[in-house]
Amino acid sequence: MLSWHTEDGASLVLSYDVLGRSVRVRWTNGGELLLDIFRESATRLAFTSDSSAMHISVDFHMGGSAGALEIQVTPNFCVRDRLLFP
Repeated sequence: MLSWHTEDGASLVLSYDVLGRSVRVRWTNGGELLLDIFRESATRLAFTSDSSAMHISVDFHMGGSAGALEIQVTPNFCVRDRLLFP
């Protein structure tokens, strides 16, 4: 499990299960749940950073559909969730 916290009370928690190929992202602000995403069938987990931001990307393949989670951790939290059907 990885977690990030901001000075204003927001937190982002990424948990993953390698054997189960699952990922969960929880974003809270001051104790209020803003986002809770759980995905299975993860095929790729990658961390990238440069001088201005840190990103996490998770790709999924679930039978006939594919998807991606794109998470920006710094300087601000941002989560994009895409699910593509054939």
